[in-house]
Amino acid sequence: MSSFPPHLPPPTCSVPQHREWQRIKVILLASFFGIGAGVVGAAIFLGWIWTGQGVSGGWLVTGRANSPSTALTSQNYVAGQMSDSIFTIYSRALTLGSATTVSPADEVAPAVAVLSSGWLLATLPEFNGQFKNWVIAGDTGILYKATNVLYDKRSGLAYIKITAAEPSTAINQAELKVVAFSSGANVNDPVFVNVNGLWQGSTVIGEAPLSNAGHLDSAPALGVVLDGVFPNGAPVADS
Repeated sequence: MSSFPPHLPPPTCSVPQHREWQRIKVILLASFFGIGAGVVGAAIFLGWIWTGQGVSGGWLVTGRANSPSTALTSQNYVAGQMSDSIFTIYSRALTLGSATTVSPADEVAPAVAVLSSGWLLATLPEFNGQFKNWVIAGDTGILYKATNVLYDKRSGLAYIKITAAEPSTAINQAELKVVAFSSGANVNDPVFVNVNGLWQGSTVIGEAPLSNAGHLDSAPALGVVLDGVFPNGAPVADS
């Protein structure tokens, strides 16, 4: 039988050391879980967010693991990804026999799909309010017509609601592949500009404030300055 009362520690036990060891065990346990959480978080960030695998529905993105490295392959990559998001507005359609077509001489402006329900965005500095005869064409060869236009005079931006020109066309019920707008661009970032249906490479020089900021919530406050001269309203995609 022990000669020491049960409520007292034995003489060989150091109370300060015992308490210190308890604190060390708590710190080690907390450190273990903290390191584990940090490793898991870093793995999720690097493997999911950083490489773009968790991003969906956006086509103007950078940093994807499978993004091409050379300028030519980047240009082809952008052209392929954006092919069915870019449209061209024409002032009228031409009828050749039983076929309906468009002429480059009647081109009004390029546009990009911004809502899958059938809304395009275009820059129209001199819009006169007439759109009933417009014909909108994409790379698929399907012709569309405009049913409504929301226009902001200050910024020159126009949201255009479209529907297939032929009601029986199956694509009339399909959703458009929309673009995602970049929040900004860094100096020396490579970009590609769509001019007359062709993508041309350029570089970001800087940003400039726009004096004609519009009333629309989506009207830009900054413009991107590019290395080169391009038409106003031309779609620009990053790599």
